[in-house]
Amino acid sequence: MPQSEATLEFTVDQFDDVREGHVTLDWTAVDAATVYSVTDERNVEVFRGTTPQAFVSGLPDGQHVFTVAAMDGQGQVLVQSPTPAVVTVKHWSLGMALSLFVCGFVVLLAVVGVLVLGTRNARSRSDASE
Repeated sequence: MPQSEATLEFTVDQFDDVREGHVTLDWTAVDAATVYSVTDERNVEVFRGTTPQAFVSGLPDGQHVFTVAAMDGQGQVLVQSPTPAVVTVKHWSLGMALSLFVCGFVVLLAVVGVLVLGTRNARSRSDASE
């Protein structure tokens, strides 16, 4: 594909209300590209690889802007995304995280209780049948 015809675009360029602090970025593949580079708003490379997909994690609260560039085997930029991917991260509140932890802990205790009671009942039946 001639360089002037190559297009490179994110499949989704707006991510609102990301709660977990990570995102998967996908973009259109460029035939002549051998490597892709994703950079953030500080021009820090957060991904370099051969697939048209990147997993970016560890994002703090706030807005993050990513661009992707397709490069050839010599490291020359063939094309860059004209529209960045914008990710807005707003982590779960501490209160929500603690309430979910407590709910999970209650469920764990209930499961352990059922297992202990079931084991005791099975032993009682086993002892009674002997």
